[in-house]
Amino acid sequence: MQFRFSIDNHMLEVVQTDFVPVVPFSVPNITIGIGQRYTVIVTAIPNSTLPYPTPPADGNFWVRYIPLTDCGDLFDDIWPTYGIIRYSEEDTNDPVSRPYDGLYFDSTNLPECYDVNSTLLTPVVAWNVGDPWKEENFTVAIDEDQTHGPFNRWEIGGEPMWLDWANPAITNLKNRTWNPEYDVVVENTDKGATEWVYFVIQGIYSCRLRA
Repeated sequence: MQFRFSIDNHMLEVVQTDFVPVVPFSVPNITIGIGQRYTVIVTAIPNSTLPYPTPPADGNFWVRYIPLTDCGDLFDDIWPTYGIIRYSEEDTNDPVSRPYDGLYFDSTNLPECYDVNSTLLTPVVAWNVGDPWKEENFTVAIDEDQTHGPFNRWEIGGEPMWLDWANPAITNLKNRTWNPEYDVVVENTDKGATEWVYFVIQGIYSCRLRA
């Protein structure tokens, strides 16, 4: 499930994505999925430069969070999702502002599933990741036959995965024993701190890149 986030008449200056500082770039909207994080700077001066429409005189602007088509199943209760930015705390009227591209999206006319152009995501500190020394495949899925109370259970490689938010995994890297429900995969190598471990995650939904 992915969404398009925007603020009428305001550019978004992206400075960080998923906790990684990036060279700042400005866009009229960003596409964000569940679990993604962007840090943006919004300059509190309404933008009237084309293709932005003329800002409304009352200083009220819609914050739009619109689900994207072809990015997952849509449910009636997630549409619409709006917020409001006001330049006058005394004004309580709904905004009459218009979106950047002049299009009004609704449940029968959704924007396409485009991700942020990857060429814009340049880390401030570049890390060169080498070739993997080993490859393993794990199936990550929800086991609908196993539950924890009212919740279904995520599994990795057919084993349960249980997270303790009060005791995150990063604080247990030197452990030699773990809670069996953590589904820890132990890798013993002789490469020390010079090796990289990374994951390639593939799903059933595709998301096209904006050209």
